Amino acid sequence: LRSLLVLIVSLVLPRGSTVSAAPSTGNKQCGLFIPSSVTNRPSKALIAHRGASYHLPEHTLAAYRLALELGADYIEPDLVSTKDGKLVAYHSLDLNATTDVASLFPTRATFSDFANRTGFWVYNFDLSDVLKLKVRQRLPDARSQLEDGHYSIPTLQEILELLHHWNRDMEPKVESSSMKKRTGLYAELKDPKWFASEKSLKLTDIFINELSTSPHANSMFNDTDCASLKFDEYLTPPLVVQCFDGEILKELSEQWSEHYGNPPPMVILGGVEDCLEEDWWYHIGEWSHFLHGVGPDKKCFATEVSANSFMERAKEHELAVHVWTERPENTFVLDEFDNIDQEMNYLLCNVGVDGMFTEDVARSAIAIAKGCGDASPTVSPVSGAIADSCPDTSGLNEDAAYLAVAAGIMGLLVGCLMTVALMNSRFCKSRRHTRRQLRIPT
Repeated sequence: LRSLLVLIVSLVLPRGSTVSAAPSTGNKQCGLFIPSSVTNRPSKALIAHRGASYHLPEHTLAAYRLALELGADYIEPDLVSTKDGKLVAYHSLDLNATTDVASLFPTRATFSDFANRTGFWVYNFDLSDVLKLKVRQRLPDARSQLEDGHYSIPTLQEILELLHHWNRDMEPKVESSSMKKRTGLYAELKDPKWFASEKSLKLTDIFINELSTSPHANSMFNDTDCASLKFDEYLTPPLVVQCFDGEILKELSEQWSEHYGNPPPMVILGGVEDCLEEDWWYHIGEWSHFLHGVGPDKKCFATEVSANSFMERAKEHELAVHVWTERPENTFVLDEFDNIDQEMNYLLCNVGVDGMFTEDVARSAIAIAKGCGDASPTVSPVSGAIADSCPDTSGLNEDAAYLAVAAGIMGLLVGCLMTVALMNSRFCKSRRHTRRQLRIPT
């Protein structure tokens, strides 16, 4: 169908003419939506939540590296600031959550007015002290502790270096030569107002400064690879920034635009209490000029009604939907499902999310690669009955669009040819009639 359309357009349009396209907010081949024209990779994004954190302790270089090897589209660090203004990857501001800080620095716990509790807050430790800590498994009762105590908290600079090395030196050797692939950084700015309140640390300034001074972050400011992509090729954005605070994303977007041009894709995060609130969607409408995606808690899709409503709202604002978080333990699976496989199938195929955050990268990679056309039926969270899995019809819809355009142009051509033929017939009859009138008798 595409070939037919190209042939018809080439016949109708003068040489050098182009078909005008709708205005675009950016290169679609490097956006959060994976175009349906791209068929050499899955249509959903795989985001390694804190690295391959089911397999190894979260937020460690080893967990990020394993996620890369398992085929993640993005690695996802939570970024927090040390006392001396250096960004490190850690989920909680309290270092006691997954490190040996209480053993190494037993007297360093302090009370936080913002959190209204005592903790070993990262913003009270210089980077040199943070790097002395060793990380342990967050869920010791459910996951292996064999790697506890072997890894340190990584800095943003170390993560950028790891990712740069992977994309430049390793990815080309792993993937087929016919497929372009790039793994992106999906960074969360963690609790920016907390840092501002307790230590007057401005995460947006620190973040931009660290990126702009890194020799490994050039593509995040000037993505030259994206401009050369063909319609059937896709690369993940080199950087995506997420936060629960839309005003912080707005501030970052404005700062970036002022100094560096087009900002990276921005994703607003929301818990189940947010997605049910009309005010939250009202603010998303206010922020839609800089937002590219929304990251909801999977509980927002616990019922068919809430799932449909959410997806309709996201579509209305042209936002990609990246749901969090897939964990293999049944404790974390929604009550409506027996296991993570049913849950993932429901989110990917019935709900139709555009990507998911996952801690079991290997299992989620299989689910995403499987697609929806041959997926097994999934339990509906509303009726509890077996519902048909949704086939991936994006390609069919696109072909239908091409067919409609081709049919229209073909109809125009046939009409023109018939008109020309009719006029030619009448012209010939007119000439014969004229000749008969002008014939001189002999």
